[in-house]
Amino acid sequence: MLWVDGFSRNRTFIRMAKIDDLIKRIKTLDGYQIKAGILKGATYPDTGQSVAQVAFWQEYGVPSRGIPPRSFIRSTEAAKLPEWRALRDKYLAFYLRGDITKENLTTIVGGQMAADIKAAIKAGIDPPLSPVTVMTRYLVKSKNRPRTFSTVQEARERIAKGETPPSGDDTPLYDTHVLYNAIDYE
Repeated sequence: MLWVDGFSRNRTFIRMAKIDDLIKRIKTLDGYQIKAGILKGATYPDTGQSVAQVAFWQEYGVPSRGIPPRSFIRSTEAAKLPEWRALRDKYLAFYLRGDITKENLTTIVGGQMAADIKAAIKAGIDPPLSPVTVMTRYLVKSKNRPRTFSTVQEARERIAKGETPPSGDDTPLYDTHVLYNAIDYE
């Protein structure tokens, strides 16, 4: 075996082959992103309304429509970003070594991001729902009323008369589960 500067030619060749493989893997990451949230194309089945649009309204609020901001994506990102970066870095190292595929990396990190966003919704997003909204949910689900302006008006009247909506269905962003179920990753 020929030794050059303390390395055998054979060992140097193996190291160069691994470096070439590493360079190829690094190049595949050019422009690569992992995204989580409401992805394009999701719609509400009853109206065809874009779930992404509704999510935007909820995230930032629409004061003219009485919708306060209920940040579920930005707030989760702010709370979880260090954990997501650590997870990404850990599994990126596995990818660069050739231990996992880029699809595995996306599934592990993106899946965790989506799960954290969903967990934030289930835990409850501030501000709490108004009594009128809770009463409207009650009327729609228990009394089989359509989700219309007249149902909201009935809920307002009941609240104004002092009626209290039953508790238990008061988690913001978790009514029909359409928005919740549309949270995914790519």
